Amino acid sequence: MRTRLFSLLAAVALGTASAATTYPVTVSHSAGSTTVPKKPLRVVALGPHALDLLLSLGVQPVGYGEASTFIKTPAFGSPIRDIRNLGSRVTSSPVNVGDRFNPNLEILTSLKPDLIVGEDYAAQVYPQLSRVAPTLLFKGIDRSEWQKTLPLLARALDREAAATAALATYTKGVQATRAVLAPRFRNQKVLVVWTGGGEGKNTFNISDHN
Repeated sequence: MRTRLFSLLAAVALGTASAATTYPVTVSHSAGSTTVPKKPLRVVALGPHALDLLLSLGVQPVGYGEASTFIKTPAFGSPIRDIRNLGSRVTSSPVNVGDRFNPNLEILTSLKPDLIVGEDYAAQVYPQLSRVAPTLLFKGIDRSEWQKTLPLLARALDREAAATAALATYTKGVQATRAVLAPRFRNQKVLVVWTGGGEGKNTFNISDHN
């Protein structure tokens, strides 16, 4: 009896954690709120932040927009196979839709996306993007912002179980890293300096405590 009860409770918990999204679903984001009428199957990512979130949820994009300086094959409308940093995780050869903040609307429309995901820097063209497909724009720079964004995006994509798993993996990784670094840097001041490389390789950024 006890075993059966535990099995029942586990089944209920699992069902709650991975409950399917009911469409249409309305999601609030940086540019307002957007209603997604059906489960998106064709998704366009505008920028590396959006792409990273989608890949974390197991979604491969049909289109991708980025700054031209970071793409070695800048021809709009052609598949991109050299996406910087995230390329090893991309298997879909997404089509280059142009500037992530002002993409080519003709190419976007030709891809027939069910959803466009980008950063709030593209807010000025949000009305035009929304006419092509439901569009979600999120903040990508603020501290811990992506942890707030991921569940919202997962809800729009019916990928909430994947979001839970991604956040758990991240938390586990952070805890493991802290365990390794804490003893080595205890009572010491650390300055974190990084460069983006490429044309900006001589520009260095200093990270503060955030």
